[in-house]
Amino acid sequence: MAKFKNLWLNLWRGFSSAIKPIEGCNANPILYAGSKGHFMKFGLYSGIGAAVGVFFALFYMSAKGIVIPNQLWMTFIFGACLMWACARLFYLISLGKAFFSQPVKYLCDTGLFGQGGTVGAISFFMYLAYHLNIPLDISLDAVAYGAAIALAIGRIGCYNYGCCWGAETHADFGVTYTHPQAKVLRAKPELKGLKLYPVQLMTTLIDLCIFLILTILLLLNVYNGVVGILYVFLQQGGRLWIEGYRDDEVVQGKHNWVITAFGLFILALPLLLLLIFWEEGYPYLSPSIPPVAPHIVADFFNTLLSPAIWACVIIFGTAVAFLYGWHGKQIGSWTAK
Repeated sequence: MAKFKNLWLNLWRGFSSAIKPIEGCNANPILYAGSKGHFMKFGLYSGIGAAVGVFFALFYMSAKGIVIPNQLWMTFIFGACLMWACARLFYLISLGKAFFSQPVKYLCDTGLFGQGGTVGAISFFMYLAYHLNIPLDISLDAVAYGAAIALAIGRIGCYNYGCCWGAETHADFGVTYTHPQAKVLRAKPELKGLKLYPVQLMTTLIDLCIFLILTILLLLNVYNGVVGILYVFLQQGGRLWIEGYRDDEVVQGKHNWVITAFGLFILALPLLLLLIFWEEGYPYLSPSIPPVAPHIVADFFNTLLSPAIWACVIIFGTAVAFLYGWHGKQIGSWTAK
């Protein structure tokens, strides 16, 4: 285990030198400050990530022979709201007993839980599968493929905003926060100027690797359903492993095991789905027809030039940017004060 940890840290050292320009993007989390409230750069990164993720999810569907109808963009407003609502709900659940000590405070703050947003996205694409009569395994594969690249971009937003911060380190690639409105310093001002593990960017690296693996599987024309199942194992496995470098999940000196338990549940979810599908006789893990590889470039450019898909991409990205980025006069809260 120690050898693997050292291998990963050495890999990160090489990667961090390549993304040196990004490391400075945590200097200021505020994009707009007005009399009515603030718009945080986190919302911008989240919106871009969501838009790119939807583009690749719909591209995946197109590559599998699914026709995207022109009027579908209207449903993506609902999808953005569902994703945000799940992110909020799971954030409140993750607070555990702390929520009941100050329920009004936590209901008014802007906290979100990334894995909850993923659950919302999966639920939305399951709805699309039912609404458009798309095979469920293709729909779940599509959302997994899109989620990988969406989270890779979104984690840069976490890094900018200062949430999901890492534990203190003396490593040469440690990063520091100095802006007083960075979430890490609002929560723990004593960490100002101290080197922390850049876990948000480390997670970006993991998600980019996952996206590359899923792209290879798409080209290899694996059975429908494999991409979705493998994504959950890789993403949640990486998420649970990275917890060892995080500090934001430590509450009053103790690790928040609610978050770990939720991660383990998500990790077991593919097996539960397979069991349900097998019992119901659903053809999950069905052969991929037609083969994807021969026409992959044409499918990509058809997706790129499709007004119906761009409508979905723009609507979804804009809605997510607003829902994730808007704060009240006090950063970290929706209240006017």
